[in-house]
Amino acid sequence: MKGKIKLVVGLLFATAVVVQATPITAGLYVELIADDITGVADGASVTGWNDTQGNVSLATYGGYTAPVFVSSDANFNNHSTVSFNHATLRDITLGGTAPSTENMTVFMVARYNAQPNATPEWLFQSQVKVGNNNNNRFRIARSGTGYLNSAYQTRVGGGGGLATANGSGRSTDLTLFNVRSGGNVVNLDVITAGGTISDTGGNGNGRNWARIVLGNSGNNKNYANANIAEMLVYDHALTTAEIAQVNDYLVAKYAIPEPATLGLIAVMAGGLIFVRRRIMM
Repeated sequence: MKGKIKLVVGLLFATAVVVQATPITAGLYVELIADDITGVADGASVTGWNDTQGNVSLATYGGYTAPVFVSSDANFNNHSTVSFNHATLRDITLGGTAPSTENMTVFMVARYNAQPNATPEWLFQSQVKVGNNNNNRFRIARSGTGYLNSAYQTRVGGGGGLATANGSGRSTDLTLFNVRSGGNVVNLDVITAGGTISDTGGNGNGRNWARIVLGNSGNNKNYANANIAEMLVYDHALTTAEIAQVNDYLVAKYAIPEPATLGLIAVMAGGLIFVRRRIMM
């Protein structure tokens, strides 16, 4: 895996911060990491993307355009990404026991590549409507300019939609999405260079995921122009401390800019030593 060692340089010397593997593995249902894609040349089509847990095998289908592999993406600390621009990957036969929208935690590291337009742009969705039942619905998206002037949003199970602050999605910043559903409550956190923005709502009645679709809403619309580097899905609601661990790992790995994170911790021999400091909200 790329980026095992990250250097944090002070005025006098450098210290090494070791970026470990995914810090929480219990209940990890999906681990999609673009760095793990092999046998695909830079700029070539990605026709398949398998998760390391063996539960998801994403593939192209039905004439949909395949996304493109970026072997070293400067926007993601030179890690690999998969670039979606009117492109789609999906898996409709999930392995194991798929997570329920009532009890899950999802992380995604992605970046929208352009300012929003009138059409919502969906990075991810899991919904297959069964009769009038929408309880397995889940999405991570950016709304169009006609709704909250483009905000990051999610909708989980039978609950209502959650959205970050009006206009907050009008950005091309590298972004860490975190959605936790448990105890009839959904928490959405979006971490960017501008800080952490959040919303809280309900999840209603839940059902197990039926599929995974990346790049659009699953019905040939709401395409995202975005790159995705990593997606982690847990089959339960992580604790606040566990979420902080995973957030910290992903922020360090992809060098997601953080406001006010360079803390002066010592003055030594007339020189200054700086160490990164993360504030998790």
